[in-house]
Amino acid sequence: MFVETVIYSLIVYSMMSFQWTPAKFFWFFYISFLTFLYFTYYGMMSVAITPNPQLASIFAAAFYSLFNLFSGFIIPRTVGHCFAFLKGLSRTLRPSCTESM
Repeated sequence: MFVETVIYSLIVYSMMSFQWTPAKFFWFFYISFLTFLYFTYYGMMSVAITPNPQLASIFAAAFYSLFNLFSGFIIPRTVGHCFAFLKGLSRTLRPSCTESM
């Protein structure tokens, strides 16, 4: 996963024309790595808690669509308790949004 994140970060960071400073690049790399980790761990968790892989893919697809829906937006801190799991996505995206601007 580390090698994939390095390749992804180099390609995407250069295509977005961000400033090439080591601190900003490593923040982008760190956030990308954490994002890849929690999406991978969520997939592993959905396989572990469901009885078969088919049900796990249905279960995960619903939450992946929510993850992708809110991936470009910062979730306010006053969000209700029913969407509290989205605050984690917001916390990992917030540093990348503020660093690149």
